[in-house]
Amino acid sequence: MNLERMTSKCVTYCSEVANPLVPVKTLLRHLHEDETFRDLAQEDLLDFLRHHEQFTVIEKDQEEEDDPEQEAELEALGFIAGPRVILDTRRPTPAQLVQTISGQMTRMTDALYRALADATESGDGEAQAQVSEILTRAEQLQMKIEEGLKPSSD
Repeated sequence: MNLERMTSKCVTYCSEVANPLVPVKTLLRHLHEDETFRDLAQEDLLDFLRHHEQFTVIEKDQEEEDDPEQEAELEALGFIAGPRVILDTRRPTPAQLVQTISGQMTRMTDALYRALADATESGDGEAQAQVSEILTRAEQLQMKIEEGLKPSSD
């Protein structure tokens, strides 16, 4: 097997896709388009990626049990189950991760405020209580995230 060619194809693909976290199944399908790699098995690709200095493979804990039904449901929704790989040059910094999570939390909190307003407007006390509880926890989590954004005073 031509390891230099495989490295080149993997690096090129992983650097050009929109989502830097690439399902290994997707990368394997891409490699199978090249006749040289038609017979490449997923486990062989994973072994190659795990030992390559340019990639990080992200896998679930070995202790977690596979649930074929759940994986099928996730795939039906567009989520590809299984290990993923990221090109190390595309790995976000901890600060970038915190910023992304903070932005997502802000959008979620805004949606919760809208849900609370809807529940209040419709007079649904049970929904109000549930949304208020979730909103409180979300705001507490948001404060913890914002603490992570502050530069350290060391």
